[in-house]
Amino acid sequence: MEQTTNLKLNKPLISDKYKISIYDENLDVIDANIGNLNAHSSNSTIHVTSEEKEKINYTIITNEQIDSLFE
Repeated sequence: MEQTTNLKLNKPLISDKYKISIYDENLDVIDANIGNLNAHSSNSTIHVTSEEKEKINYTIITNEQIDSLFE
């Protein structure tokens, strides 16, 4: 039996008899991956919101300023 590249879903061949268990297994894999995606995207400790990005003070320093620190 072949499998899909990313989620490794089972792909029965045309000559295989249809088995509801294969379909159910594929649905479980899809559901688990969607659950992982939802958990990842809602994790506020690993993502920065737009509001948080605006609060970050980005300082641009030129090469000349860096060089002057070592004179």
